[in-house]
Amino acid sequence: MWFTTSFNTDSENLIEFTICNNKKEIKYNGLSIKSALELYGVLKYVVFIPEHLNLIKGVPECRREYLDSVAMMQTPVHLKKLSRYNKALKNKNNLLFGINFGDDLSLIRPQIESWNSVLAAEGLNVTYGRLKYFSLLETIASQLYNELSGGEELKLKYYSSI
Repeated sequence: MWFTTSFNTDSENLIEFTICNNKKEIKYNGLSIKSALELYGVLKYVVFIPEHLNLIKGVPECRREYLDSVAMMQTPVHLKKLSRYNKALKNKNNLLFGINFGDDLSLIRPQIESWNSVLAAEGLNVTYGRLKYFSLLETIASQLYNELSGGEELKLKYYSSI
């Protein structure tokens, strides 16, 4: 199978996607890129699918993932913050899973505390990014709702479990 398409995001940028023999290739302005994540913030799009009902009915994780995915399109630095947080969480979990019965916990405790500090700092950065995007989302949604409803007001609230 062979498939190719291209997008002009503005007068200066060209994005090309090609699929041939189950191999994907993505080019940005003629240069190959390794990951579609590099296009965050360049190609802005929103897709709504039936699973998005989980944003309302599902668990908080669904809402966090959605906010993260859209926040990354608005500010690609959010991806770096989220990656650092997830890496720290993975490292801490690997450390915890490696503890055996009888291990001297006094040797491990400083490492755990170190990872806790990293997680707290990066978690704050990630939460701030979500709140920043949520504020933008509230502003846009409120304006649209006001226009569509003939002047009614819409308020969105972000409740964190932290």
